Amino acid sequence: MIKFTLKNDKYEIEIPALAFGTASFEKQNNDEEYFPFLDAYVKLGGSCIDTARTYCSWLEDGEGSSEKTIGRWLKARNNREDVILVTKGGHHKWVDGER
Repeated sequence: MIKFTLKNDKYEIEIPALAFGTASFEKQNNDEEYFPFLDAYVKLGGSCIDTARTYCSWLEDGEGSSEKTIGRWLKARNNREDVILVTKGGHHKWVDGER
C-alpha cells in the first residue's frame, strides 16, 4: 500500500494513501449498520479513518455522528492503537443546509 510520511521537528507518522471516509455515518446510534463496515475495512488491512465534526451537520442532530460512531467502535473493539484518525478541525460549520 502506498503511504505518505508526515513529519515536523518533533513527530513523524506514516499515513496510508487510502482512508475510510465516514461522511455518510449520518444516523445516531446505528452501530449495527456502521460497525460491520469499519470491521471489514480493518480486517482487509485498513488503518486510517477519516472524519470531521461537520459531517452530517446538515441533518437534524447529525453533527458529530460519525465521530461518535467511531468512538463507540474503537471502545467496543479496543483497537485505538491500531487506527489512525484524521479529521478536518478547521472546516467551517455548515449553515442553512449548504453542502
